Amino acid sequence: MKMLRNTLSLLLAILLLLPMAAQVFAESDIENVNKPESVYAIWKVTVSPGDSQLTISFPKTLTSGIVPDTFTLRIVAEGQREVPTPIILSTDTIESDIVSYTFTKLTNNTRYIIGVVASKEGERPVIGTAVGIPVIIPVAIDVKTVVGNGSVKLTFNKLEGKKVPTVYKINWWYKKDKKGKPIYEKPVEINSQNTKGQVVSYTFIKLNNGTTYHFDITAEKGADILGQTIDIKAAPKAPPKK
Repeated sequence: MKMLRNTLSLLLAILLLLPMAAQVFAESDIENVNKPESVYAIWKVTVSPGDSQLTISFPKTLTSGIVPDTFTLRIVAEGQREVPTPIILSTDTIESDIVSYTFTKLTNNTRYIIGVVASKEGERPVIGTAVGIPVIIPVAIDVKTVVGNGSVKLTFNKLEGKKVPTVYKINWWYKKDKKGKPIYEKPVEINSQNTKGQVVSYTFIKLNNGTTYHFDITAEKGADILGQTIDIKAAPKAPPKK
């Protein structure tokens, strides 16, 4: 199923790019029709996701040694029917050996199909495609633990930035099922608006001394996970006997 989905995405990208590529080919020198090196050049477009954005990069020079005159870029969300407006980059303005471009104002967790047409006068165009999903890369939450008699206190600072979490969630467990998978207890949700200052803290009580507890903390805003720290371990302990 995954292979079929990737194939359909590739076909969609090619369909979006073919009209433009056909036009470039029609305008090229007819004597260059039998030059396969410009058609089958091994040339790859890579994509790096970010918050509401995707950055693509690819070599300025094709494997065949040809340096295109222009690169025409298109991006379309999966399921989008309208043909996107192309972005044309001239190699004369690109100093680096690697071409990069960032598409912004995208929707996080949405699958996008990106196509690049490398064109040079007198040569057949070369088409490259890539698929990417914009996501927020969560930052690590620095958590401090204090164990007590049947208790564990978790403390961490609120996250700051362009996007501020609305809720902090703590998932925790200490038992496993027969297959060795964690059995999670009822999660704890802390509304950031209900906490004063820049420090968030929560204390678990009535725990078993000597038992190791595992805590996963996430900072969320809607469907976005802005920060997280996974598998914080702490074991409550009884006070020393006098």
